[in-house]
Amino acid sequence: MVSRRDILRVASWGAAAAIIQSSTSSQGAEAQNLRKTYVLVHGAGHGGWCWRHVRNALSDQGHRVFTPTLTGLGERVHLRNSSVSLGMHITDIVNVIEYEELTQVILVGHSYACRVITGVADQLRDKLHHVVYLDGTMPSDNEATIGNATAANAMRAQAIDGYLMKRWPPTMFGITESDVENTAWLNRRITEQPLETFLEPIQLENGGAIGLPKTFIRCTNPRMRNDDTMEKLIAATPDEWRYIELNVPHDAMIAAPEALTQILLDIA
Repeated sequence: MVSRRDILRVASWGAAAAIIQSSTSSQGAEAQNLRKTYVLVHGAGHGGWCWRHVRNALSDQGHRVFTPTLTGLGERVHLRNSSVSLGMHITDIVNVIEYEELTQVILVGHSYACRVITGVADQLRDKLHHVVYLDGTMPSDNEATIGNATAANAMRAQAIDGYLMKRWPPTMFGITESDVENTAWLNRRITEQPLETFLEPIQLENGGAIGLPKTFIRCTNPRMRNDDTMEKLIAATPDEWRYIELNVPHDAMIAAPEALTQILLDIA
């Protein structure tokens, strides 16, 4: 026979379990609310592999991190062909966000990928929380990376197999030969960039990333671009931007992953 004392004891245990479950659920919900979602997009000649250190550091902090590789580069180099374009690369990232059903995304683009993320922002601005331009420029509608017809024709004439840009050495990304480990890593992994990605003008129907919260990170050691296009843009719309200078090479995710990770973590 179950005594009244047993009933009270069971009831007490049940109440305690409910309190513990409620507390655990509350802590879990709080952690979920604090967890951020990052999509990190690599630049020309690179692949998702280049974000390895940053990805691991962000993941160790409990955040969701996606580092997709654009078509025809990195481990997807077997898919490259003459039709690979800027528009295709934009679709690569749009599809990651759509199929993973991501929201409140902190979208990061490095160098060439600043054009890619601008196209993504144009299509999915309601899914983005913040857009980060890492040492690259935010293009205007109908602007190509190589917009000069003479330069474009010269690049076509020099293209490998008629559609590939030559493979760049690590020094093109600010990684000097004195950095033996990273130089070797880049030499193993850098691939040729499909030329059309630099020649195709971007098409923006919704203003790109205009109006969204943004960060521009300028890498200054060495400074790879001599123009001040982004600084002028930021000066015109200061309320939309954070401006940060890093005294590191262009490939900040490789040369200074800790510093870059901290900047990404600090995005509110």
